[in-house]
Amino acid sequence: QGGEQVASKLRNKYVQNPQVSVLVKEFNSRKVSLLGAVGHPASYPLVGRRHLLQILADAGGLGANAGNLLYVFRPLPDGRSARLAVPLSELLFQGDPRWNILLRAGDTISVPPEQAISVSVLGAVRNPGIIKLPVGERASLSRAIALAGGLNDRASKGGIQIKRLESSGAENVLKADLDDILSGEEPDVILQEGDVVVVKERFF
Repeated sequence: QGGEQVASKLRNKYVQNPQVSVLVKEFNSRKVSLLGAVGHPASYPLVGRRHLLQILADAGGLGANAGNLLYVFRPLPDGRSARLAVPLSELLFQGDPRWNILLRAGDTISVPPEQAISVSVLGAVRNPGIIKLPVGERASLSRAIALAGGLNDRASKGGIQIKRLESSGAENVLKADLDDILSGEEPDVILQEGDVVVVKERFF
């Protein structure tokens, strides 16, 4: 109907037998929002049937600091919001289609950045310095040493100390043997923010 009205006005004043089509750009009101650790956080039009992986691709993919979970928040008719947690390893690396959900207008996709701690690895390692580790079980002593380039030729695997400043202000020194950890005889040490790992040299 809108096209016919425009054509009628053009026919009367300007051109003969005009052909006019009117497109309704409803996609402007149909959007999903991407937040957090993605290439380009923004609102994206939801044109046609769009799945989670397609929108992530539109946003430039995940950022280097993306965590292990993605959250989809969906508004409900009663005004509340539902939340779906999507494991990124299963979506991206295992290709599990269950997690490649069909999106709806109004969905908000949040990719929280991975929380990290900083520890210092000093002494007989190949690349001493400050190492960033993910919070939790992966913030282990063996991982920190690996990220520091591993032990050098002079390192004592049994002469590793973890210096930790407690909340009281006192320094607590933990001792570890990397051979025992790697063999499973001792549990790996989970590091905390600010820990200083010192790898001593062995004596000949």
